[in-house]
Amino acid sequence: MRRPPLTFASCGLLLAMLLAVLLVLGCASGAQHKRWLGLDTAQYHVQTGLLFLERGKPEDARRELALAVELDPGCGVAYCGLTVACAQLERFPEARDHLAKARALAKDDRSRCQTNVANIRLLAAERPVRWLEEAQALYVQAASLCPQDTAAAYYMALCYRDALRLERSAALLQVVAQAGGAFADEAAAEWRLVERARRCTPRSELGRELAARAALTRAEVAALLAAELNIAGEWSGPAPPDLAAHRLKAQVLPVLALRLGPLRPYGDGTFHPDTPLTRAEFAELAVAILAHLDPEGIEWQAPPRPPYPDLSPDLPGYRALTLCATRGLLEVRDLFTGQLEPASPVSGADALLAIGRLREERGPR
Repeated sequence: MRRPPLTFASCGLLLAMLLAVLLVLGCASGAQHKRWLGLDTAQYHVQTGLLFLERGKPEDARRELALAVELDPGCGVAYCGLTVACAQLERFPEARDHLAKARALAKDDRSRCQTNVANIRLLAAERPVRWLEEAQALYVQAASLCPQDTAAAYYMALCYRDALRLERSAALLQVVAQAGGAFADEAAAEWRLVERARRCTPRSELGRELAARAALTRAEVAALLAAELNIAGEWSGPAPPDLAAHRLKAQVLPVLALRLGPLRPYGDGTFHPDTPLTRAEFAELAVAILAHLDPEGIEWQAPPRPPYPDLSPDLPGYRALTLCATRGLLEVRDLFTGQLEPASPVSGADALLAIGRLREERGPR
């Protein structure tokens, strides 16, 4: 059967209906729009909040998860997420309040396990007295409640790492990686980091503290050089304004006085102490240290072709990166691809292994 042709009257009716719908939408609030689209539900805000947590945005996570509990005051997962978000923001009393609400709502094994994981992460952030022992007890309980869930094991392994129990951390990370669950990839990456940290031989308390750190800041690298290599100069004048109240100021200033590679104030006088140092910048720093220790000891000849797939001769720092890699001062980041990843942050193990080699080249003092 053929459709009847559209008449002017029918077109006018359709247009009127469309205008009415648009008028209703225009009069509705943003919250109503979201509700009609399925974006203003507790489940949506929980998923969004947990995603923000994964991406290292605790303030955004806190906002989304607070919306979730407004819509559903009985949402225990949201309170667990709020516990972690507030812990990362160092709002510890608020985090403990959210944890108490999560515990009150936990009626089954899975919910109790999730609450224990949130508690472990709160302990790791706050570090009260006997925090590691408390975390261990929570981990054992969570493992008995949900034997197949690897979340508690993963975050307990990070607790061992932060407490410098590297052997225990590596063993537990290996278990999580081999289990193949939700945290398998993260655990494998952390395991490689911890294993490299175990190869280091730091001589200072600061070196032991930073060995398993995934990314070091400019201030931490400078303080590490002072502690491990005992190199220092005489700083004159006021400290850079963003370093004046920094916890590592006393260790950093004598190293800044040497003007080694990128470890020097910027043109505006600031130092940016808490900015991560990249592997390319660390290579420039290592070459500067070599020149400082032995001005005539650096020999470098351009290879016929770039020896690493992610390096090219026109890359800033190419000479320093190639020199450090060929002299064992910087190891490839990915053994499968052979890439150096120059833009990635330098890790504690990267820095300490290089410092060990620099110490060998300098000889005993």
